[in-house]
Amino acid sequence: MPFDVSLHSVSYVPSHWHTSIEMIFVLQGKLEVTMGNDKQILYEGDVLLINQCHVHEVIGLDMNIIVTFLIPVTYINDFIYDIENISFECYSGTIVDDKRHARV
Repeated sequence: MPFDVSLHSVSYVPSHWHTSIEMIFVLQGKLEVTMGNDKQILYEGDVLLINQCHVHEVIGLDMNIIVTFLIPVTYINDFIYDIENISFECYSGTIVDDKRHARV
C-alpha cells in the first residue's frame, strides 16, 4: 500500500509532525489531540484529519483502540493538483450528534 495503516492503543504520543496527512479514527475509548493551541476530545466513532507538517500531541484519556492512516502527500499529489498548498479541516466532533459518528 502507498500509505501506512495502524491499529493500536495510545497512552501518550509527544508532540510530533509528519510529511503525510494523518487521519485518526477512534474505534473505542477517548483521546485528547492537541494541535497548536487547539485541543479536541475524540470519542468512539470520531474522525480527525491532521494536515501535513502540523505539530500535534495525542493523549489517551482512557482505554482506547484507534486506527491511524498516514497518507503521503506525494501519493495524493497524483490525484489532487497542488496538494502541498491545500489545508483540510475534518473533525467529526463539529457535526450534529445524530450524524457525527461513523458506524463501526
